[in-house]
Amino acid sequence: MKPFDLKLRHTLDDKLTSKTPQEFEQDFRKLVCLGHNLCSIVYTFNSSKAFPRLRGASRIIYIGKTIRTMPQRYTTTVKGAETKNYWKRYEYIINNYGPITIDLYPSDDPGQAENDFLFDYFEKHLEAPPLNTANFKTSRLSTAQLGRFYVQQGNHFSADP
Repeated sequence: MKPFDLKLRHTLDDKLTSKTPQEFEQDFRKLVCLGHNLCSIVYTFNSSKAFPRLRGASRIIYIGKTIRTMPQRYTTTVKGAETKNYWKRYEYIINNYGPITIDLYPSDDPGQAENDFLFDYFEKHLEAPPLNTANFKTSRLSTAQLGRFYVQQGNHFSADP
């Protein structure tokens, strides 16, 4: 059994359409606050239009998880890390691929659910979503998947016997 159900998706009722870093901070904070009633989730940030990937195209720009609520996860980092480190990326995505939405998926095991999402994305597109910048060697992508361990070998993953 998967630790999440795609049918239980909740899309937050607003979109990021910010034109400046200051607008982004306000809009991002307002958007994540809409996820105040769900905790223990995996979530995706999505553009309105699909964009090219190494293989295929996708609307998913980030896959994350939290055992807390979205406001608890993000309100302290919006002004710092999100804006400082990622504003130019968000701006480019909004200007070229449309407003950004957030989908939430309740989960009994958000860590495993995030791993499943990342693994499936990597299998489909041969790369991670553009805002998932963590090194795969330390990410949950290399943990157990269906009872098998996957290890990185160069730029791909294979089952460890």
